Amino acid sequence: MGGRAILIALISAAPFSAIAATLPISGTYGNERGCRLARIGDYSEDDSARILTSEALQTMVTYCSFDVVTPTPAGGHKLALTCASEGSGPEDNIQDSAEISGDATSGYVVSFADGTVWEALKRCE
Repeated sequence: MGGRAILIALISAAPFSAIAATLPISGTYGNERGCRLARIGDYSEDDSARILTSEALQTMVTYCSFDVVTPTPAGGHKLALTCASEGSGPEDNIQDSAEISGDATSGYVVSFADGTVWEALKRCE
């Protein structure tokens, strides 16, 4: 078997979970503080920043990547997440879940499994 065939076989055998899922949105959405953080990287003392992209949810100290994105009948999406906190190693990552509802015009609302709900996140300019 040639080198190219071996490489193709290895790629084909790789687990699909290694590829992060994406939410079918474009751009960055956030609250006022989140958009400021996304725009200029302002990490001041205000920890109310909320950011949503096609690949992740983010606050000042937490980054949650999407493992699985599943459309819901109501037009939203259920998310399986892996979340990491600032200053923690990969062994401290936690699994979580959330649901996204809304749209680009009215904003996207994030509802977490523990009952936490983020306000409507609007497109960052």
